[in-house]
Amino acid sequence: MANPAFDTTVRSLEASGLPRAQARAIAEAARAGYGELATKADLKDAKADLKDNLARQADVAGIQASIDGLKDNLASKAEIASLAASINGLKDNLASKSELSGLETRLVKYIFGRIVAVVALIGAAIVAAIKYLPS
Repeated sequence: MANPAFDTTVRSLEASGLPRAQARAIAEAARAGYGELATKADLKDAKADLKDNLARQADVAGIQASIDGLKDNLASKAEIASLAASINGLKDNLASKSELSGLETRLVKYIFGRIVAVVALIGAAIVAAIKYLPS
């Protein structure tokens, strides 16, 4: 495969008066010294690859942001579940307080009933005692 840059270098050296073999040797040495040079097509390909890589990195960053959002959402759901459990506990506590209130009312009625019964017994005992007192 012909290399236009190499051929141009050889022709320039020959035009300056060097023999063809010497011009070719110098051009070969120069090419070896420069190593592999990139062509415009190589640079375009590298630029396209770079753009693709940057686009993939942007996609990865977007996916990472989505994952972070989902993590936050999951944390919020866990907090909501915890709050729901606390609310249910409070509801149970309120139900217990309502039951206690009902028990308290029944206990007051019971004690009041017992007091009335005791007062009635004391009153009956007094009446009976009065009957048996000498007049």
